[in-house]
Amino acid sequence: MTTLPWTVMIVILYKSFLWTKVIALPFYHQKDYDVKPERLEMLWYDHSVARDVKYHFGWHNRSYRAFNGSFYSLIEHPTTDLVGYYYIRDFMPDFSLLPPYIPRGQYKVAGKLFYNKKLVGEGNAYGEVLDKPLKWE
Repeated sequence: MTTLPWTVMIVILYKSFLWTKVIALPFYHQKDYDVKPERLEMLWYDHSVARDVKYHFGWHNRSYRAFNGSFYSLIEHPTTDLVGYYYIRDFMPDFSLLPPYIPRGQYKVAGKLFYNKKLVGEGNAYGEVLDKPLKWE
């Protein structure tokens, strides 16, 4: 497995609220809401860095929605050869690591992808923060 020097900057926009902190913090564990991912869109990517970029956000075993993607890297690095196909399969973030008390509602997550301090791609994700259903006792 090759470690790529990627940096991702994530900005969460909620109505007029702008929050630019890390969204999955390992010292948080919340149980008061669920996140319902809705869709992903890629705005653009640098064709000199990758080609054959494909992604899909769909159902995995009809139980939860997961992200699948692939791309062919065109990066020639002096120490390691990063040229080739890379895959992401059945990726689903752990939403229980988000901070508690996030206001309920619809969110847009705007992401920017950097490689060696150069912007190489942008995309958006849309989702909704919902209350967890009450458990029957």
